[in-house]
Amino acid sequence: MDPFDGEGVGDGRMAGYDPIDTGGPVKIEIEYCVPCGYLDRALDAQRTLLSTFGGRLESVALVTGEKGVFTFRADGDTIYSKPDSTTSLRLSSP
Repeated sequence: MDPFDGEGVGDGRMAGYDPIDTGGPVKIEIEYCVPCGYLDRALDAQRTLLSTFGGRLESVALVTGEKGVFTFRADGDTIYSKPDSTTSLRLSSP
């Protein structure tokens, strides 16, 4: 699930993760691919998380990465990771 597809950050949910259920402030990390130009997406996600969840988050940190990474972690647990665009589905003929 892409956090920007209408079922993610924007409607108060992120891959089924809700910081209300954790019992305390949550540390979010957004790791994004620098060479891919994902900074704007990461900044948008950071802004949306902070405006949506406000004081329920301890922090929303941006972490630089490479090789197409766009991953969200909550307290160290991966809650969303962009599928690898190099992965292909191979169909075999009957």
